[in-house]
Amino acid sequence: MRDAASSLFLRRERFSSMTASNKGSVRYLFASISAQPDNLGDVEIRRLALKLLTSKHPKQILYVGAMPQGYLGLFERQKDRKFVSSKCSYLAQLLRRIARRRADLLFAPGPVLLELSARTVAKSLVMCTLALAVRLGGGEVVALGRSLRGDSKIAATLERLLCSISTTYTLRDEISARFLTKPVSVLPDLALASTPILDEGSRNSILLSFRYDRSPDLRLLTGIVQRFRGEGKTIIFASQVRRDDDQHEKLASYFACESLLWGSRNYAEQYLNLLSAYAGADVVFTDRLHVAILSAARGALPYELSSVHTDKIQSTAGIWFDVPVIRNLEDVESIGTSGDRAKSRLKQFDALTEASRLLAKASESYGAPIST
Repeated sequence: MRDAASSLFLRRERFSSMTASNKGSVRYLFASISAQPDNLGDVEIRRLALKLLTSKHPKQILYVGAMPQGYLGLFERQKDRKFVSSKCSYLAQLLRRIARRRADLLFAPGPVLLELSARTVAKSLVMCTLALAVRLGGGEVVALGRSLRGDSKIAATLERLLCSISTTYTLRDEISARFLTKPVSVLPDLALASTPILDEGSRNSILLSFRYDRSPDLRLLTGIVQRFRGEGKTIIFASQVRRDDDQHEKLASYFACESLLWGSRNYAEQYLNLLSAYAGADVVFTDRLHVAILSAARGALPYELSSVHTDKIQSTAGIWFDVPVIRNLEDVESIGTSGDRAKSRLKQFDALTEASRLLAKASESYGAPIST
């Protein structure tokens, strides 16, 4: 599967005669970074997607909608990067650059729900129309790290159309490929683009982080707390998503543990605090994909602990590095010693380095028109 990175781009022969780029003109990359404002995982994949494209697309016009200033503060301020809060203004600037053959377009990475609803179909039609206009105007259309789930044939057909129109289209998991009729590359989730660290310094804590709408098994949590308190570890419930605060606060109180909550902290404070906590954690238990990825990138060993069956973590992260699943108390007891974990950390670091290398290599051609 990893060899798919070498065949990243699909041929678009029917576009070849109509989409010759204006190489001598100044081009603008248009993208939306409007997302769930309380979810640092959403921030990270968008931030890194733009970072991968910046060298070839330095001039960026980004739709931010109603995103708060703290959210926007996590995106690097650059002289050629412009934030636009008005959707009408953003579309007007995009259409103006399309008419001048100076527009390129990036579609946000992450999950895409293929459902039969007026909103979903309308949004997909708009995306396909804008993508086609950009391509016919000599521009590039890039869709990175998409994850497809749902049961609507109409929505799946529109997604296949977007895939066909795009200059570059990649998925973040193999399950999504069943919705498409053409071979498309599966590359690591964009959060894996960051350079991993390997530090066996003081990893004296165990972090736990769970979705607010799922109640973790208290029996398993009790086993985890008892197991690692016996090793002298500090137990911390940490929120990468603000909505998880209430549940983490209650769990921390129940187990008499520490917590790392958003509270009144701003985005930058919580982001930096979490990165520091991950860098000092030995093991992380979570049911959130990007908690697993961001903590692993900073040297912690992630374990999946979920009260419901879901393929998200295993299909997206587990294909690149090990994320063992904890289903019962026997699984908790089978977690290796600190020495075993040090060996696992080294193996994980090698896997993450390879994933980061694959994304960097692929980014060399992101948005490049296909030669026919």
